[in-house]
Amino acid sequence: MNFTRKTLRYVISQIKGKSVLDIGSAGQGNVRGREGWIFGILRKHAKSIKGLDICECNDKDITLGSAETFSFKEKFDVITVFDVIEHFDNVGVALENMKKHLNVGGKVIMTTPNMTSIGPVLDVILFRGIRSNKTHTLGYNARMLHYMLYKHGFKDIKVKFDAYPLAGNHTGLKRILSLARCLVTFPITFMWKEFSPTLYVSARV
Repeated sequence: MNFTRKTLRYVISQIKGKSVLDIGSAGQGNVRGREGWIFGILRKHAKSIKGLDICECNDKDITLGSAETFSFKEKFDVITVFDVIEHFDNVGVALENMKKHLNVGGKVIMTTPNMTSIGPVLDVILFRGIRSNKTHTLGYNARMLHYMLYKHGFKDIKVKFDAYPLAGNHTGLKRILSLARCLVTFPITFMWKEFSPTLYVSARV
């Protein structure tokens, strides 16, 4: 999972000084002190933060549990779900559970791969089939994601498109390939935002 700097700055502005629940924390890196670990970055700016993941994590602030069944006594100002919703078995159940854990006027912030981005489109054109992550249970485009949130009672829904970050957390050859990918796809995603690889969405209860 890699954010553009612009998106990361915006996320920080939305959680700064607020109580935050971050779902899928361990899968973001699970390395304490890692520069690119999103949970670690959020913790520096939030008033308070709790993490949740179905995988064990060596961090005291992260609880083992599922987005569909977790239950905390407290409620939160913001729930962040970065590149996780596509892994849920029961998305509706998870969204309803998040709603129960948000304060009045609270916000959910999500990112997920855009299934109508340039990547899947090229897969189809090149007759390779759509090469999605085998752990994904469902893919989304902007309209699907907006409707899913609307259906479960969220409001003030805003869906934006995010481009590939220049190099993300990659090193070595992967960093070079990531840079090349950005250069090749930038003209397309600049002209047609709908081809961007990542969906960013925020919504209130």
